[in-house]
Amino acid sequence: MDNFLQKIVTQNLCMLGAGPMSTNTIKAVIEISSKFNIPIQLIASRRQIDSSFHGGGYVNNWSTENLSEYLKINSKNAAVFLSRDHSGPWQGYYEVENKLNVDEAMDSCKKSLETDIDAGFKFLHLDPSIDIHKKDLDTDTILSRLFELYGHIFEYSKGLDGIYVELGTDLQSDKISSVEETQYILEKIKKFTSKEIKHQPTFYVIQNGTKVLEMENVGEYKDKIINKKFNAKIRELTSLINDYGILSKAHNCDYLEIETLETLASTGVNAVNIAPEYGVAETKEILRLCAENNLTEEYERFVQISLDSRKWEKWLKPNSSLKDEDKATISGHYIFSTSEFIELKQKISFKLKKYKIDFDLMLYNSVYRSVYDSLLGLNWFKNV
Repeated sequence: MDNFLQKIVTQNLCMLGAGPMSTNTIKAVIEISSKFNIPIQLIASRRQIDSSFHGGGYVNNWSTENLSEYLKINSKNAAVFLSRDHSGPWQGYYEVENKLNVDEAMDSCKKSLETDIDAGFKFLHLDPSIDIHKKDLDTDTILSRLFELYGHIFEYSKGLDGIYVELGTDLQSDKISSVEETQYILEKIKKFTSKEIKHQPTFYVIQNGTKVLEMENVGEYKDKIINKKFNAKIRELTSLINDYGILSKAHNCDYLEIETLETLASTGVNAVNIAPEYGVAETKEILRLCAENNLTEEYERFVQISLDSRKWEKWLKPNSSLKDEDKATISGHYIFSTSEFIELKQKISFKLKKYKIDFDLMLYNSVYRSVYDSLLGLNWFKNV
């Protein structure tokens, strides 16, 4: 086990996977990692950033290749690991928009993963849990596709040397994974890796009761954190995964209080992903600065652009009564790279200068604080 992974296990730390929601988020991750010598995954979903062949993504309008080049130039001495989040068929816009069938979507995903490997991505999360042509996929179908992708990247990279693989087999749920189902999957993984490719995955994604809707975590974990039986169940799950020589990872850990994050490591969770929280932090700062400095026209324009994107729809609770300003806050980071926002940002920045406010610096600081607080909750500043 590599030194940074060994440190996570022996010191009860949780590794942070931070979503690259904006240039400011990426800069903050690099700065914090470099300053405090903390390893951090920069987890790009295929919708956020994909290969140039697939049309890139909504973050900075960047491709996989662009992101890799940016990190090479700007990563300083940071221990930031380029990481692919949710790589699977139909996990990118290209396969959905073109309504590809399963064989076409799998081939498209493989091409995306090849670009990741060529671009120097160190963590690859394989997640074939989506099928736009089928409402529900059974576990064995998901595993079959998972192993096809795993085998492909093993062959393409000539053995996955220096690459860490993360496996996911479920859509994110607000419940906890079944121990029995998890053991069944782990046995299948063990059989495949021992006989077919001779490569052990680093992480397996558990469902530990965290799920994000709107701007809060609605999963079981948040409400039952002090419940000893609840935490014992998570410990049983993470211990089972560790028994197979694999580390556990939880997704959708946004909007958890620092005290809640602190319990994750104590229940054996080895890593977490946090993404929308950072985009929302930056968006809130935009709206706050506009509101507090009487930039009413700019405030309303931002809200309208964000609402028109309709990117907030996927995050709503059933029968939601969320106000327009809150919908705009949820989806704000999706519009950061649009021409409409770029023009609006220039206007806001210009008007704030007369109050001696550095707009870019204020936005950066808002994200920096959010990432810092995540790492504080995950125990890192007790060990630096």
